[in-house]
Amino acid sequence: CLHLLDRVRREKMSDPGPDLKLQPADVTAVVNIVMPLALQGLYSKNASAVSQVCVALKDLALLDADTLLPALLERVYGALTTLTEVHQASAALEALAAIIYPVLRLDNFAQGATHLPNILNLTLSGIDTNDSRKTWSTLRFYAILLSGLPLIPID
Repeated sequence: CLHLLDRVRREKMSDPGPDLKLQPADVTAVVNIVMPLALQGLYSKNASAVSQVCVALKDLALLDADTLLPALLERVYGALTTLTEVHQASAALEALAAIIYPVLRLDNFAQGATHLPNILNLTLSGIDTNDSRKTWSTLRFYAILLSGLPLIPID
């Protein structure tokens, strides 16, 4: 994912020509191929695998947010509301921390800002004194979210 993202960024900086340039349909096709694997790996019990999946999800969201983010947000909402599979909440919070910048960029994902109130409401339950991993993931998400929001002076 990272190499594809680098290539797309390079092509935006300097045009390699119409024959060599990746088309948006090509990028969407790659995202559609990798996305099911990344979504499946998100709830792995291996913390390293979850971390790698979060990096891949961030790259995929930067490549084609309109394809990835609706499916990912649906999974995250499900993980944060489930009562039977509580271990999924930490992975969902890690994924949110990884993709929050692409979600909030209006040029990347127009509906992103509309999800923010729901996300904030659902993540409040992540502060749990009995689950330090989930609490850490929640606080990390809040720190990343708040560091990326534009500050508007209140007069």
